[in-house]
Amino acid sequence: MCIKKWIIFKKNENDVIKISEKFNVTHFLAVLLSIRGVTSDEEIDSFLNLNTKFFDPMEFKDMDKAVERIIKAIDTFEKICVYGDYDADGVTSTVLLCSYLESKNANVMFYIPQRDLEGYGLNNNAIDLLKEQNVSLIITVDNGIVSVDEIDYAKKLGIDTVVTDHHQPRDILPNAVAVVDPYRKDCGSQFKNLAGVGVVFKLISALEGKNLDLHNLIEMYSDLVSIGTIGDVVPLISENRFLVKRGINIINNIMCREGLRALIDESGLSGKKITASNLSFAVIPRINASGRMDSSIKAVKLLLSNNYEQSSFYAESLDEYNRKRKQIGQEILKDVYDILEKEPYRKYDRVIIIEGKDWHQGIIGIVASKVTEKYGKPCIIISINGDEAKGSGRSIKGFSLYEAVCAGQQYLTRFGGHHMAVGLNMYSKDVDLFKFAVNEYAKSNVDELPYYSLDIDCEIEISDITVDLVREISRLEPFGCGNPKPIFVLKNMKLCAIKPISDGKHLKILVEKDGNELYAMKFFTTKDQFIYECGDELDLAVTLEISEYMGIERVSTIIEDIKLSNINYENLLIHKRIFERIKRGEINSNKSSINVTLNEITPTRNDFIEVYNYIKLKKRICTSIDVLSLRLNRLIDFIKIYIILDTLSELKLITKYEDGDIYNIEWNYTKIKVNLESASILKALRE
Repeated sequence: MCIKKWIIFKKNENDVIKISEKFNVTHFLAVLLSIRGVTSDEEIDSFLNLNTKFFDPMEFKDMDKAVERIIKAIDTFEKICVYGDYDADGVTSTVLLCSYLESKNANVMFYIPQRDLEGYGLNNNAIDLLKEQNVSLIITVDNGIVSVDEIDYAKKLGIDTVVTDHHQPRDILPNAVAVVDPYRKDCGSQFKNLAGVGVVFKLISALEGKNLDLHNLIEMYSDLVSIGTIGDVVPLISENRFLVKRGINIINNIMCREGLRALIDESGLSGKKITASNLSFAVIPRINASGRMDSSIKAVKLLLSNNYEQSSFYAESLDEYNRKRKQIGQEILKDVYDILEKEPYRKYDRVIIIEGKDWHQGIIGIVASKVTEKYGKPCIIISINGDEAKGSGRSIKGFSLYEAVCAGQQYLTRFGGHHMAVGLNMYSKDVDLFKFAVNEYAKSNVDELPYYSLDIDCEIEISDITVDLVREISRLEPFGCGNPKPIFVLKNMKLCAIKPISDGKHLKILVEKDGNELYAMKFFTTKDQFIYECGDELDLAVTLEISEYMGIERVSTIIEDIKLSNINYENLLIHKRIFERIKRGEINSNKSSINVTLNEITPTRNDFIEVYNYIKLKKRICTSIDVLSLRLNRLIDFIKIYIILDTLSELKLITKYEDGDIYNIEWNYTKIKVNLESASILKALRE
């Protein structure tokens, strides 16, 4: 767990009053609409009542050419290959287009490359294979926009290509029959934020031509569109929001697709209300696991199947892939944390880059995401396989990892991505040079890295939390990218009780304020890992859900983050940055907006004695810098506590294990006198 900067949105009171009165909604719902920028009458009506305008698919550049070529292939029974991708968006895009073309009696097959062997997008070996199978038209879905050379190669073999994609094009577009991508500079589509599966839905809408029955297409295919759209984390606004909401309704009320029903049953969601959230956490990872661990063919066959027994077989395979994915992910994560424990200087880098031998290339992106969550920094995980290495990275809001990677592109053989995520290939010999280049970019081009943050909608009181409130908030569903699940803050809550549940895996805590009590859930935290004590005054960042027990509906309050009340966390985050700069040998830097004097940050001997005696008294503690400051009656500055713990650990007076910003500390008995001034960090300060 890392310390997050809480950003509480500032509401526009005039907008809130206007929305509340005109649309007869509660103050809280009006606040949530306002801070999401949903303020015009048309936007509010669309958001609350799902009155969404669908734009003409023929607005897309080259859509007319794509339609003409595909209809010709259908009419002449040409062999068509739908060429997809191995993630949930690529899989559902493949299934959607194959299903539609089969309904038109087209001669269609699909091909999805294997992640480890072929990589992303078109490749010449696959094109050779398709030529052998007499394919004369390839339709790419969720890929193809950068496959310039490969599409030229297909053309030489007499194979036409229609590209449908939603990724950013490069300077040169493929020489395909048609290139349908909303991010083409000359594309006239009004809504750009489609997933790959959304672009495919536009394509089949265009293929229907004058016979288009949009309602029927939505009923037939919005379940697939919803899964791909949620899986690709595109904004749930406009057409995306409509299709996802409609798709989830169909999944809940009709469930006509046997393959999807089997996967939901295997995911443990049978009989439960399906939401964007549980699709994201239970169903979509199983689809993705297929492509990460082996091939996505089983995922495609699952969603194409109309036989429940056959579907169950595929669903079990996907579940097994997911279990293996989790197991391997934990093994790699342990390796990464072991490296950071043995070489702690790495975690003080601006961008954490960790390399290891033969790590599973389909899973390192997930590992990078977890490291980013723990340390609150951009992270790239690199798997070295012989002379070649592949990496995957995740970032934090406000820092473009793609631009940082571009700074080291001379060491890369292939790379791509965007601000928040990257993928890359290089020769193993260049890993260290690449690491240096990326961190030099972060040092030279960024004043200070943005803080890892948590967006909070507004403050709430215990008395405000009711079933009616949560039910009204649910009108904003589906929640996801661009429309996040509302997070509220409960301030100045007195901690009254801590109760382990589910064999100690989770906690239920009781808090109180002004005579009102509330139980709240802290998942995946044991009592030993919980750093707070009864009597502490806490601020809780929470989400709210309705749960039902014995036919009675109640509100479940889920804790997303906790802070001590009345602690200056902005100051704490600044002090953490200063400490990291000291550890990097950059106490004061011309590029930094945070500069300090030696006297401000150097602990006194009495400071050392206070901290050491507290740890000696407790023998073993699980704590954080803010909590330790509170236990010491806030007598010592945060930066000094950082320096003291680092010194005591180096001199073996304590054993310290860091879990992000949580410290497990054990007092070490010793009769040997030590010289504090011999510690590396104090030497660095003196120098």
